[in-house]
Amino acid sequence: MRIALPRARACGVQAEALKKAQGKLRQVTATRRVSTAVSGMDELALRSSLARAREHNVEHGIVEEAEGALKRIAAINSLAAAVCGSDENALEQALDRARGAGVQGDSLAEGREALARLKASRELSAASDAGDQHGLEAAIARAKVAGVSTSEVHVAESVAARMAARTQLEDAAACGDLVAL
Repeated sequence: MRIALPRARACGVQAEALKKAQGKLRQVTATRRVSTAVSGMDELALRSSLARAREHNVEHGIVEEAEGALKRIAAINSLAAAVCGSDENALEQALDRARGAGVQGDSLAEGREALARLKASRELSAASDAGDQHGLEAAIARAKVAGVSTSEVHVAESVAARMAARTQLEDAAACGDLVAL
C-alpha cells in the first residue's frame, strides 16, 4: 500500500479515495505495531501502540488483546518490584493483581517463593523474640526450607543454642546434678 499510494496520486486518483487508502494504511500499520508490542514486554511501547490503535480504529478484538497484555505486563512489573522489597502486604497485593491479570509461570512462582521467604523470616524473628526454644527450632527449619538468608538463620540458631544451654543449666541446677553443672 505504501507503494500504491504515491502511484495512485501520480495517476490522478481522486482525493477521497486517496484519503480512504491512507486511513486504511494507518490502521494496518497501527494493527501491526500493536501486535508486535503485545508479543514483547515493553510496557511503554505497548501503551504507545495501543493509543495509536485506538486512534486509527483498529479492530476491537486486537485492542482488547493489547489491553489484556498491558495489564499482564504492568502486573509482572509490579510483582517484580514487590519481590525485591520486604513488604509482605505489597507482595500479596502484587500477587493478587498478577493472578487477576492472568499472569502465569515463573513470575508468579518467584512471587510466591518471595512471599514464603518473607513470612518465614517474620516468623523466625517472632520466634526468636518469644523465647520458646521448640517454636524457634521449628521456625528455623521452615526458614531454611523457604530460603531465608543464611545469616538470618545463623543468628536464630545462635539464639536457639543459648536457649538450649540455659535450659540444660537450669535443669542440672534444679536436680542438683553436680556433674552436669
